[in-house]
Amino acid sequence: MRNSLLILFIVITLACAPLLLPSVSTPVPTLAPGELEVIVAQTAARAASETAILIPPTPTMTLTPSPTVTASVTPSPTATFIFLLPTLTLTPGSHPSGTAVSGPFNQGFSCKIISTDPPLNAVLSAGKLFNAHWIVLNDGTELWDSANMDYSHSNGLKMYVGDKARDLNESIASGETLDIVIEMKTPKASGPYTTVWKLHIGQEYFCPMTIRITVGSP
Repeated sequence: MRNSLLILFIVITLACAPLLLPSVSTPVPTLAPGELEVIVAQTAARAASETAILIPPTPTMTLTPSPTVTASVTPSPTATFIFLLPTLTLTPGSHPSGTAVSGPFNQGFSCKIISTDPPLNAVLSAGKLFNAHWIVLNDGTELWDSANMDYSHSNGLKMYVGDKARDLNESIASGETLDIVIEMKTPKASGPYTTVWKLHIGQEYFCPMTIRITVGSP
């Protein structure tokens, strides 16, 4: 609307210009056909340009994208179970079953062979039954408990009759003696033979008891 009024004002001013100007002898230049329209158009364009300069620019809203927050997945800690198992240490006088042991673990278990029958290197007939008899002294400090102590064949010829391992008939305290009697049978072939039995608690052996004979003619 403002531009239209400005153009109309310019046209009226130009039209009335001859009347306003003082009369001079110099003739007023005559406009060529269409030149007035060109002048009006140029004037209007210049006015529009100046108007545009005076009008403050409309701010353009620029949307800045907000930073995208990426969720960081933190792995959950894995539970670690540590099982602390007690270390079993065998000390003198101890045993996994709670019983004292012999050998290097406990010197409290020891014995002394009082007598052996038949005597060592005795000559016996072939194929003959006989009793191996030992009298054994408990000269250690530990009780020979019949509930957990046995005696059994350890090595040498298997001349025994019956079971390989036997239980003690009674507990033997320190300073007491134990009678062990085992039925045996001599081999049929002539020659020297040896058999050994031992007292033991579990797998702990001590006190070897030996029979050594020579088999002659039947």
